Amino acid sequence: MIARKVLAMDKKAKQSQSLGAWVDTLHDFCAKDTPIACKEAESITLDSTLAMIYAITPRSELYMQALFASGIAPSHILLLAEREPEAQSIALKLQEKGITTHCILSKDINAQEVYHAIKALSQRYVIYSGYGGGILEPKYFDIGKQFLHIHAGRVPQYKGSTTCYYSLLEQGEMCASAIFLSDRLDGGDVLGYFSLSQAALREFQNTDIDTTLEPYIRAQALANVLSSYKKQGSFVPIPQNQTQGETYYRIHPTLKHLALFALFERDDSSHKEA
Repeated sequence: MIARKVLAMDKKAKQSQSLGAWVDTLHDFCAKDTPIACKEAESITLDSTLAMIYAITPRSELYMQALFASGIAPSHILLLAEREPEAQSIALKLQEKGITTHCILSKDINAQEVYHAIKALSQRYVIYSGYGGGILEPKYFDIGKQFLHIHAGRVPQYKGSTTCYYSLLEQGEMCASAIFLSDRLDGGDVLGYFSLSQAALREFQNTDIDTTLEPYIRAQALANVLSSYKKQGSFVPIPQNQTQGETYYRIHPTLKHLALFALFERDDSSHKEA
C-alpha cells in the first residue's frame, strides 16, 4: 500500500514537472509596433451615398487611413465617443478633408439619440465601425439603409468572436469579410474578402494582432470593396449559405498564445523570456 502511494506521488510529481516545463516555454511577445505605412491618395472623392459610424478606436482610425489611401471616403461621419475633446480633435481632421461630422457622447450603438441620428442620414450606405460587442438591434433594418461591416474572419466558415486566432491555428491565415449586416449574426450578404498568410503577416514586424494587424486586414477589405464600388457604381452582394460554417466564441488565452506562436514561430526575435 505504501509503495503504491509513493508511486502515485512520484507520478503526480513528474506530471507537475512536465506541466511546469511546458508553462516555462510560454513567453510574452515583445510589443513590436512597427508602424504600417499608409500614403494618402493625391485626391480623395467624398461619396454622397456613404456615411460612417466612427467609434473612437484604433480600428476606426485604420479604416480612415485605408480609405484616404484608396482615394474614396464617406461624405458624413457620426462620431461616437466617451469624451468630447478626443472627438473634437478627430472631427477637425475629418472636416479638413471636407467631411461633415456629428458627435454623440455615447458608446451604445442602440441608444435612441444614436438611432435617430442614423435614421436621419441622407446616405443609403453606412460603414459600421462601432465599439466592440455592439450589435445592431432589429430596428435598424427597417430604416432603408444598408450597413457595411467588416468581419474579422472568412464567412461563412468563421463567424462569431476572435475568429482571426482560430483561422491562424486552422488555416494559417487571417481573413476579413466585407458584408452587409443583417438580423443573422455575421450572416449578411458578402461583398468581398481580404486575407494575409502567416508569412505576409510576419513581414510587418508587428506583434500587435488585436489593435494593429487584425484592424489593418479589415481596413484593406473595406478599401478594396469601396474601390470596386467606386469603379462599378454598385455593390455586388453574394448571399451566404446559412447551412455552412461555425460560430466561434472568445478564444481561451492558452489557444490565443498558441496562435501567436504559430504566427511568430517562437524565435528569439519575436519574444522575450517571461
